[in-house]
Amino acid sequence: MNFWLFLCLLLLISGCESRIDQFTAGKLESLCRVSLPICQTRVTCVLDEESFIAGDFPGSQSILLYAQHPKNKLKLKILLSEQVYPGTEFLIRVYDVGCASLQEEQLKNVDLFMRAGDDQILDFEFDFNGLGDHLIEVFSDMNAHYQLIVEIEPQFAQ
Repeated sequence: MNFWLFLCLLLLISGCESRIDQFTAGKLESLCRVSLPICQTRVTCVLDEESFIAGDFPGSQSILLYAQHPKNKLKLKILLSEQVYPGTEFLIRVYDVGCASLQEEQLKNVDLFMRAGDDQILDFEFDFNGLGDHLIEVFSDMNAHYQLIVEIEPQFAQ
């Protein structure tokens, strides 16, 4: 009898996982307490697929991300966990190794909370080229708490 009660309680508790816990499942929070030079600036956050970053907009975040393969597909996902004001501008810059070139995605005059949708997640995808350290910059005028994760898919020659 006690076993079944314990099992039911355990199942009930495990079903109460928050949206943040689901989004960051198994990842450790990067506390962003470093100061590393890259691209003639400094970053305070180092990110990989086993970690996530939590922060607040409005403002910006500079991130160092290491690529283990020369050609990759980068998926950057941002959960807007506490939404206060949607803002209308969002910019992501992804620099190649050596910072000679960059890709950017800019959203202007868009309700960012509506863009995130019911799941509250902003998704972005970039070609991510070059083996080594990359700078990623994220800027927004929205007022929200966020969690940011990355997925890196190596692109092998066919």
